[in-house]
Amino acid sequence: KGGSSSTNTAGTAFFSQIYRGGGTRMASSTTEEDTTTTTMAEAVEEPVDPPLVGLREHLAKLELDVYLVPSDDPHLSEYVPDAYKRRAFLTNFHGSAGTAVVLPSEAMLWTDSRYFNEASISLSSHWKLMKSGQPKVPSIPKYVAELALDHYKETGKSLKVGVDPYVHSASFVKELEDAFEKSAATLSSDEWKDESDKIGTIDSSQPNLVDVIWGEDRPPVPTSPFRVHPMEYAGMSVQEKNFENSCGNEKEKVKFVCLFHVG
Repeated sequence: KGGSSSTNTAGTAFFSQIYRGGGTRMASSTTEEDTTTTTMAEAVEEPVDPPLVGLREHLAKLELDVYLVPSDDPHLSEYVPDAYKRRAFLTNFHGSAGTAVVLPSEAMLWTDSRYFNEASISLSSHWKLMKSGQPKVPSIPKYVAELALDHYKETGKSLKVGVDPYVHSASFVKELEDAFEKSAATLSSDEWKDESDKIGTIDSSQPNLVDVIWGEDRPPVPTSPFRVHPMEYAGMSVQEKNFENSCGNEKEKVKFVCLFHVG
């Protein structure tokens, strides 16, 4: 029979919670077998997604084909200060783990099983949820490498992938480069335009593009002072640690150590 007024109120409250920037964030239909999420909003025309539109404008200006936005801060933390919640700002998904992959015509979010439900509700129809670890869902390096291979076959040009070097680990970059090489190895000699070509390149020369579109609304970077942990937690004084590091550097024949500020 017809729903009660309390049920209708609850439904209204639910959809009001997933309302953002004049556009409705529609819930997604998911099953355990799903490898990606298809949103209910397919039947409803959603307004544009301003952060996504802004990011794509910068991709076009910089001639980038892909841009990667992880959850990390410059310390590669999982739980980050508000100033570094770039992926959350871009996607409206606020889980602690996930990476956005943005193309000129597609936008995807990879996250793990802890956040499948939350992400399917938070993302608009402009985004596709990629369920990490599920069958037929490739890793990000493999997915981008396959894109690069197709792009090279079609255009004869390298796929340009934009990253912020401060929030991606060296191991991830190597994994991506290895994936490029593995995909490139499937090309026949006739398919190469030039022997020196690469099917994919990583561009880390630009400032973080999410910060550019976030602008003055971005929360300030924390400026809390450093504090020295008590000995019962640290187990060793600052002086002892410095001495141990110096001995280790001499043993390993390290010539210099770089210390720098990231913000």
